[in-house]
This record gives sequence, structure tokens and C-alpha cells, in this order.
Amino acid sequence: LDSFHHEALRRFYKDWYRPDLMAVVAVGDCDPQWLEERLKEIFSGVPPAAEPRERALFPVPDHEETLFIVAADPEVTRTSIAVYQKMEVREQQTTGAYRHHLVEALYHRMLNQRLYELTMLADPPFLYGRSGQGLLVQTKEGRSLSCGVSGGGIARGLEALLTESRRAFLHGFTQQELEREKKEMLRSIEQAYRERDKAESDRFAEEYKRSFLEGEPIPGLEYEYGLYQTFVPEIELAEVNGIAREWTGQRNRVITVSLPEKEGLQPPTEEGLKEIFTRAANAEPEPYREEQLGKTLMAEIESAREFPNLNLTEWRLGNGVRVVLKPTDFKNDEILFSAFSLGGHSLAADEDYIAALTADLIVREGGVADFSKVGLEKMLAGRVVKVAPRIESLQEGFQGGASPEDVEAMFQLIYLYATAPRQDSTAFASYRNWFVGMIENRSASPEAAFSDTVQVTVGQHHLRSRPWSPALIEEMDLEKSMRIYRERFGDAGDFTFFFVGNFSLEQMRPLVRRYLGGLPTTGREESWRDVGMEPPRGVVEKQVFKGVEDKSLSRLIFTGLFEWSYENFYQIHAMAAVLRIKLREVLREDLGGTYGVRVDVSTTHFPRGEYRIGVTFGCDPERVDELTGTVFSQIDSLAQAGPDSSYVQKVQEMHRRQHEVRSKENDFWLDALEMLYFHDLAPRAFLDYEEMVDRLDGETVRQLARRYFNRENYIRVVLFPEKYKTLKNK
Repeated sequence: LDSFHHEALRRFYKDWYRPDLMAVVAVGDCDPQWLEERLKEIFSGVPPAAEPRERALFPVPDHEETLFIVAADPEVTRTSIAVYQKMEVREQQTTGAYRHHLVEALYHRMLNQRLYELTMLADPPFLYGRSGQGLLVQTKEGRSLSCGVSGGGIARGLEALLTESRRAFLHGFTQQELEREKKEMLRSIEQAYRERDKAESDRFAEEYKRSFLEGEPIPGLEYEYGLYQTFVPEIELAEVNGIAREWTGQRNRVITVSLPEKEGLQPPTEEGLKEIFTRAANAEPEPYREEQLGKTLMAEIESAREFPNLNLTEWRLGNGVRVVLKPTDFKNDEILFSAFSLGGHSLAADEDYIAALTADLIVREGGVADFSKVGLEKMLAGRVVKVAPRIESLQEGFQGGASPEDVEAMFQLIYLYATAPRQDSTAFASYRNWFVGMIENRSASPEAAFSDTVQVTVGQHHLRSRPWSPALIEEMDLEKSMRIYRERFGDAGDFTFFFVGNFSLEQMRPLVRRYLGGLPTTGREESWRDVGMEPPRGVVEKQVFKGVEDKSLSRLIFTGLFEWSYENFYQIHAMAAVLRIKLREVLREDLGGTYGVRVDVSTTHFPRGEYRIGVTFGCDPERVDELTGTVFSQIDSLAQAGPDSSYVQKVQEMHRRQHEVRSKENDFWLDALEMLYFHDLAPRAFLDYEEMVDRLDGETVRQLARRYFNRENYIRVVLFPEKYKTLKNK
């Protein structure tokens, strides 16, 4: 705010914030006529500019030669490279333009798939690679190729990116690739079409906004669905291959390289980058070769014995698996599921913690049965299905979903991930190298240093509270991870599965019996283990000095014992919501001290009942103590006098509205059911929510603040710029 003339900001507001350049978009469940009249009433009184400044569109000049930008920054954490090819903005208003857009989209999808497959190599040339296009400014659009690389891998990453693009230029794509991406595109628009009567308001609002600002057509989903059905099947391979030939040469080409500024990492020179382009332009890469895939995901499994229903929506299978089902009509094309079993990586020895922590990631990267991750994705092309295993601190399980027509594939994947995880040393090496590349410069980030300090302070430097670093990644172990994964998922007898979405019990019954009833069990009984990680007691203060920018971050964390119940869980979150509103008003609006303040809450039931309430804000380093004092004074006021009733009413209204909206969403019910079963609560406890909201009052909030904000027991961590280290030590 001190880096420019304030009059320039006022002039900008006066010149451009005026009615003739603005539009109002309003979408929602309301009477259109009433809303239109209300908007006119509100906005028609805004006077037009007396002397409106002409809004000019500034052309971006063309250039014959390639332009290069190389920028190093001490706080950048990874190296990124981008190649842009600029062109004039093309018209979008015809069906011919729409069809050409679909052809280009197929090109990018197929090239992106190839770039993705390169990241799965044991020693990948880049961390990610992307191809795309879009509006750069109002008068220019462009195609982009980009990648992120680790360490000194700029030359290798850029050359691999350009070589893959040249492979598509020389040899094109295969018919198999095209048919797979066509299937994916058609399935995607079909899913949106099926949910057209369930679409959320913000999706429409964003589309209307783009139409006003960028001239994007808005024909409507029904019309676009028809265009997809007409155009996509008829697009020929030669058309897509021809797209690569439209983007050649160095005219209007711009190369950008952004990298960390650190010792030992030399920025590339313009001449060096030109040499890479010359080599890539003369390369003769071999044609792309498809991985050969099998016919089906798995063979039939013998159905399990069915136990009588415990109630209409809960089944217990002969192998001990419990299944909770909730059919809904919230979405036409969605079934969501999750599952859990007690244990998690708490059961791993401390020396195996990293192997346990990464076991689910390693399995997801390796694939299942005879299918690599890439092969599995290709096999599932055109289907809406996702299954992911997960191992958390106190539990292991699955999460995912599918469309109703693809639900059997979902069950097949659940079975395969439980019984046939694929041990892939190449995928393991690829993931580990990618991980190192993503975090090798993490320590340069002031925010990372701050969050790491918070993490180890709260965990009292427990072995399991260590932040990620290249040294920690060295503890990853493929053999150990696979062993731990098989231990966690080797007995399904104590698993509970939850299914919510558009299905019938009759549809699910044979699938549940066949695939979940066929999961192996050993009859073991186990639960989580207390690993002994607790927050410190008393007042703990830490300061972090990192970065050059004049900004600070401050975090206060209050901790203590918590008697877990559904109502206590609600009340502590409600109390935090009251404090959040008050701090935003005082710190941001009254004092102008911060752009935003965050108040977060977490509670645990196991291995012991604990709570953590955090208050985080960014500010001028010179105002840290002042604003922290204000936070404490607002907390004291809440604990001593309680809140004004208007704050409680705001929170109640917000929670009632959120509950009304969210209770019509599948993911809300999935989370609610899993929470209830994890805490061993009767499902009907969920029906008490509105009564809990009604019972909230100012006196309750006051008592909660007295109980949970202990001025003798908190952690305070503050980030200052590096230059403050000398000042603070004086």
C-alpha cells in the first residue's frame, strides 16, 4: 500500500467503476420479476460518469523472434517453465468455432495424457507437464506448454516437453488415443446433462460473468450437449493431428522460466534455451506406443452369505463387513462411498512411520492387479468411477464414487485395492523423485518455515510431527509400505462401508454380497494405538525470521482436554464462529490491521479427548504485538461479558442455512454417517442438530470461552522478516 500514489487508485476507481461498464448477475431460488425490480431499485440510482473515459483495448504487438524471460526469486520454491504461442483472438459465436474448439480440446487432452505418463517414469524429466490454450489478454489468446522441474533440471525438462510436442507433430496420435478421449469427453458432458436440474447457482453465475467480460457464448447445457453428440463422434484423427501443425515456428513465441534464487542453481541463458529449441526442432522421436490392456478388471467372485438386515439401510455380511446405505435423489448421476476400520498408521512402529504414512499413496501410484496406474486410467476411460485407499492416524479405509451405471466397476476396484495392490518399483521411484522435486526448495518459503515451526511445536518435536523434507523422504520404503498396507487391509471383518446416492437397495444387494462379502477376513480384533503425541502445557512462544517482504504471520493455539459429545462438538465450533465474526470486525474493519483473520477448531475423541482452537492473521510486522493484544482482549471480553445477542443470532442463522443447503448433498450425508459411526453414536443423533442450534445462547458462549481459552496454556508462533532478527535480539 506504500508502493504507489494513492491518487492513482482513486482515479482508477473513478474512471472504471461506473454503470455503463458493469453488469449485475443474480442467480438463485427467487422470483425473477421481484429480483429484477429490486436490482433496478438498488442500482438505477447510481449516476453515470459525467465525463466517461474511453475504454480502449490495447493491441499486443506481434514479434518475429522468440522472447525470453528468466526470473530468479529467493522465495520461489520450485522451477517452472512455460512456452507461449500468441495469436489473435478468434470469434467464438458460431457452431463452426465451437466444433474447432472441441478438436483443439481433444488435441490437448491427448498430449496431456502423454505428458502425464512421462511423470510416471522412475526418473521423470519433469514434475508435471501441461498443454492448453486460452485468453491471455482481451486482444490475444494463445497456446501454452508448461512444466515444473526439480533442481537443475531445466534443460532436460524443457527438452522433454518440446520433444513430446514434436512427437505429436511428426507422428500424430493413435486412433485408440482418440477414441478414449472422445469417450471421456462425451461421458463428461453427459454427466453434466444428467445433473442439469441439480446444477448449483454459482456455476451459472460464473458462466454469465465470462460471457459479459470475455464474450463467451452461453447457448445453454441442452444445446451444448446436442453439439457434443453431433460433433465429437465425427471428428477424425487427421483433424486433431492437424492442430499440431498450426503451432510451429518462433513467431509470437514467448519463453518464461521462474526459478529459486539460491547458491548452486544457475539460471539458464537465452543462448542455452535457444540451443534446446534447436535440438528439439531437429529431433526425430519414435512414434508413441500404446500399453496393451486386458479385457476386464477382474473375474467373477463367489457371492458371500447374506445376513439379515439390522434395519432398512444397514446390513451385516457373513464376513463381518457392515454396510450402511442411504438412497437419495439429490443428484441424478452420483453415488458416493467411504469406508473405515480402526487402526491406521498409529499401529506402525515409530521407525516405520514414514513407510506407513505413504503406503496408501504408493499403492495409488502403483495400480492394482495387472494394471499400472496409467493402464487402469485408460481401462476406465469413459466411465465415471473413482476409488482411493487411505490410511490415516487412527483408521484405514476407502473413499470414492461412481455414476449409477458404473457402480459395479467401483465395487471391483474396492475388491482389487483390498486384495491385489500392485507393487511397482518404477512407480515408487517416480513418486519419490517427484516428491523430492516438489519440496526440495520448500525451506526457502517463509510460510513453510512458519507452518513447520507450528507443527513441531504443537507436537513437541515428536518423531511423527516432523515436517516433510528431502531427508524425511529418504525414509520411504517400498517393501515396508506394501507390508503395512497388506496388514491394514488384509482383514475386512471390522470394516464399515457407507453408500449415499442415486441407487436402490435391490441394485446394491448383489454387488455388496459379491464384492464386499468376498473380502478376506482373519477374525482379528484390533483398534488404534496411542503414540503419545501431545501438545505442550503452559505458555510457549516461538519466533521465526524468514523472508524479505515486510509482512508477518501470527498464530495462537489454545489446547486442552475435551469431553467429546455431539453437542460439545457443535458448541465449540459455534463459539469459534462467534469469535471469528468479532475478530473480523475489529481487526480488519475497525483497526485496518489485516486482510483477514482465521479461527479454526479441531477436536479429537481418541486416543484422548482434546481440542485445539487456532487464531491466525497476517499483518505489518510493526503491528504484531498491538493486534495480538486486541485478539486477547476480544477473547477476554467473550469469556467475561459474553457476546451481544446479535452475534449468536448470526451464527444460528448461518448454521441453519448451511444445514438446510448441505443436507441436500450426498457428500454431507456421507461425512455425517461416517462421523456418527466412528464415534459410536446412534444415527438418530444427527436429527438433534436443529435443537442444538436453538439451544445456543450468549451465556453458553461465554461459559465455553471461559472453559476453552486458558491464558495460562497456549502456543504463540510469529513470523517476521529476516531483517527483524537483529532488532528482536537486542
